[in-house]
Amino acid sequence: KYDVKTMSEKPEQMPDNATDQPLVTFALFAYNQEDLIREAVEGALAQTYEPLEIILSDDCSTDRTFEIMRDIATEYDGAHKIVLRQNSKNLGIGGHVAAIGDVANGEWIIMAAGDDISYPERTEKLMSTANSNRGSTAVFSAYFPIIENFRGRLKGNLTWSKVPLFELACTAGGAGKGATYAYRKDCFYWPCCLPDWVINEDRVLPFRAAILGHVIHCPEPLILYRQAGTEFAEPAKLKRERLEGNPRHWALLRQHVNAATAQNRISRIQAKLACLALRISETFHKKSGSGPHSQSIKLQFLALRMGKKLAQAWCNFGFNKTIQTGRNHRKMGSAIFNLKSGWRSFRNILLSPSEV
Repeated sequence: KYDVKTMSEKPEQMPDNATDQPLVTFALFAYNQEDLIREAVEGALAQTYEPLEIILSDDCSTDRTFEIMRDIATEYDGAHKIVLRQNSKNLGIGGHVAAIGDVANGEWIIMAAGDDISYPERTEKLMSTANSNRGSTAVFSAYFPIIENFRGRLKGNLTWSKVPLFELACTAGGAGKGATYAYRKDCFYWPCCLPDWVINEDRVLPFRAAILGHVIHCPEPLILYRQAGTEFAEPAKLKRERLEGNPRHWALLRQHVNAATAQNRISRIQAKLACLALRISETFHKKSGSGPHSQSIKLQFLALRMGKKLAQAWCNFGFNKTIQTGRNHRKMGSAIFNLKSGWRSFRNILLSPSEV
């Protein structure tokens, strides 16, 4: 493990504007990315936010990824604090993310991948968004995809600014791209450390963040994202197959709902809705290889708060009416009414203690 520090830890020796803001950690996760890591590190070092701790972390790469990071860190003479580290063995995504949570000193942790490029103002923009939204525990942004060295059209510019827990439950626990996120540090260890087997941290940490506070979307593109399916990025289909084939993922999310309910972090109705959405989403992943469009699940759910009204709304909507709204809504109507038939049975599912 290497630790290269170039900023004094004494507040009186920091820049004038550094002590006006909380310390933030910019964590760059790398593994076998020697052809791309230099641009990623340069993007990290160019961040305009202060005070900033930059962790360059390598997951025991078999190529020259770590050596390149070490050379750049040694030559750096800027204002940021640089921490260079390498895992003694390959930990995988879950273990690597958990390790960063243990060593990071910042109140927030900015996530960055070794094959993506962060804009210089990324940290500053994300923290500005977090500060302007009281109670925020995660912020993620739009992005520009890199497809065969060509910057594609703007992606990830979503229609909502605050993502509720139910919305995340509809989409297997996350929204947007993991490499665009910033999390408040407690998301890394509540209610437990991230398990080593986790392969989609961006479908667990946002779910935790929504329980602990608010997940906020920043519409500005702040990174150049290596599009899945290119030479250097893992195909999205492979990651999805690993997600849907892992029942522990869904069990983990349900455990989070249980913990939140026991600690009174969410209401009983919120817990019921989240568990029902997780159940339907898991079924879709297993049967069709992908999750349902969130609109299919939340069409009537999201606008209503009480269980009876919720069930009645779905019953009034009816499976026959969903035929006119497209394939996704039709599949969703079928899934819901196959769970239990009729309004009364559906209401029992919604309010049954066995679902939480």
